[in-house]
Amino acid sequence: MRQPTVLLAGIGMCASLLGSASLLADGPQGPREVRCWGYNGNGQCNVPANLGTAVAVAGGHSHTIALRTDGSVRCWGDNSNGQCSVPADLGTVVSIAGGSSHSIAIRSDGTVRCWGNNDYGQCNVPALLGTAVSVAGGDLHTIALRADGSVRCWGYNQFSQCSVPADLGSAVAVAGGGAHTIALQPGGSVRCWGRNDYGQCNAPIELGSAVAIAGGDAHAIALRPDGTVSCWGYNANGECNVPADLGTAVAIAGGAYHTMALRTDGSVRCWGANGNGECDVPTDLGTAVTIAAGGAHTIALLNPATLNLRTSEPSPTLAAGILSAADGDTLLCSPWALTGTDIDYR
Repeated sequence: MRQPTVLLAGIGMCASLLGSASLLADGPQGPREVRCWGYNGNGQCNVPANLGTAVAVAGGHSHTIALRTDGSVRCWGDNSNGQCSVPADLGTVVSIAGGSSHSIAIRSDGTVRCWGNNDYGQCNVPALLGTAVSVAGGDLHTIALRADGSVRCWGYNQFSQCSVPADLGSAVAVAGGGAHTIALQPGGSVRCWGRNDYGQCNAPIELGSAVAIAGGDAHAIALRPDGTVSCWGYNANGECNVPADLGTAVAIAGGAYHTMALRTDGSVRCWGANGNGECDVPTDLGTAVTIAAGGAHTIALLNPATLNLRTSEPSPTLAAGILSAADGDTLLCSPWALTGTDIDYR
């Protein structure tokens, strides 16, 4: 691939990242914009203007959670159960997740904190949980993957979604559905337990190995090593009908009745229920680096087109980044922002 030449007379210069191994990993590492679309009855799609820099996103049924670069957490949307009331003493957070009406965080010391609806003890973190490396939420239960690879679940257990199989062994990832739990094992096999009225716990034999997992209300999603996506379970809204032209995916997520995939070029595809526009990806979305979902809303964390290395200000487009730059500034550009081999802005 040819290295583009960008000539900026009296404006600045652009350092290209073309030729790097991964577009998603190697874009400008500046502040990332959070975008939400779909059901917004509780303001869950109204990203706070003062959110600042986000590095991770997660969704509950009707609320949205963001992790900022300073380790602080912001939540917006429905707060009827206190799910958006971030504890004042939460401290520095390294990972987040959402349940239906509760929020979950792993702190820098590996401890887990939960807040919000606690009708079934889903916010009562076990005293002997130990160090967690990943967390996930179901409707009314919480899941933690511990440093030793073991899985712990707590909260509502009517369908045995918290009863971890004795023969599970170690896991490398966990995910939550409405009333089912999903675990990815080191060899790539997927295990599910809990409610199974739509076969959401019956991982297909032909699935083979997986590298990532996600859950919807009554369906499960897996990403295979070749970038293909597999879904099973409830499919009344087509949430398990993976588009034939999806292409290669690098991440997956599940809403209540819709499914999302992030493709290698940073574009987002959604399918399934769309009564609230949750599958209508904005035409001006740009390039995403990660995705998440709430009940009927979708969340994307975007990669800026340019990052001004002097001011640390990101820009969603190359043109805007150039226009806001001062003489001598250096703009770090995402590969997709450059559409030509030679660009002359004189």
